[in-house]
Amino acid sequence: MVLLSLCTFVFAESDSNIMVKKSNVIKFNEMYLEDDLLKEKDDVEIVYKNEKNKQIAEVRDSITGEIIEIISLEKLSEQGYSDELRSTYNSNIHPYVLTRDVNHDGLMVRVSINVDFYSNGSFREVTDIKGYSMHILNPITSFEFENQKLNVWSTKPLPTIEVSYAYNTTVKAEISKSQSLSIGEKLEGWGFGYSGSSSWKKIYRKYIDAAGKIYIR
Repeated sequence: MVLLSLCTFVFAESDSNIMVKKSNVIKFNEMYLEDDLLKEKDDVEIVYKNEKNKQIAEVRDSITGEIIEIISLEKLSEQGYSDELRSTYNSNIHPYVLTRDVNHDGLMVRVSINVDFYSNGSFREVTDIKGYSMHILNPITSFEFENQKLNVWSTKPLPTIEVSYAYNTTVKAEISKSQSLSIGEKLEGWGFGYSGSSSWKKIYRKYIDAAGKIYIR
């Protein structure tokens, strides 16, 4: 069964360094996170951490301790940017990266979205979408995204207070005959299905998807 996970990010004010149990809302200094995965699970805990300019929320199963997903928001340094790019930033506009690490039955996939964020008093908005990417965080063998579709968009022209994202892809894993059999067993435990072999490798595949929105208010 394929699970489509949907997140909604809402920029707002909040505290940090707290732990919340059985909540369906993640609170950062700049945003709230409303998450269907949290609503589907009864026993979860959200652990908040701060690392310099990064805010992190770990969503864990309170019974098993398993990490369901990790959301982070980081204000990036403008050092190392070209003079032309640095000139686009000022005291109100800064570059941010929003990341979401999703646990697809053991396979951890990270989506990163880079945006420029304007803030002046209580007024906030995304002024530009700089880029986005996705990759696997725990590559135990050779992985490849087949027919990858990753999109980040706004239904209204920039600057905007709403940005959507979605991805779906088939993850292809290859195991050479010289690799351990335990790798294939782990892939099967992650929901991969065996899909063929050659004289020197075995191939496994798994379909994954996720979607969400960023709201600013």
